[in-house]
Amino acid sequence: MFARDPALIPRDSKGRFATPERAYADKALKENRRLRSECERFKRSYYAAADLAAYWQRKHDALQEKIKSILQP
Repeated sequence: MFARDPALIPRDSKGRFATPERAYADKALKENRRLRSECERFKRSYYAAADLAAYWQRKHDALQEKIKSILQP
């Protein structure tokens, strides 16, 4: 009954009819692209946060050294 239903025929990302394997592979490629993009976004935000943390750590260390030199007799 539902074997010939056009709504159930697998399609690729461009809307063309495809075999079930090709439709699955097309979805996997699309998901892979999305995940790579998300990975790159998180990696860039991590690098930005790490650079900022290193900057403030250097400032903190410099101030600590300055305080030590002031407090020593």
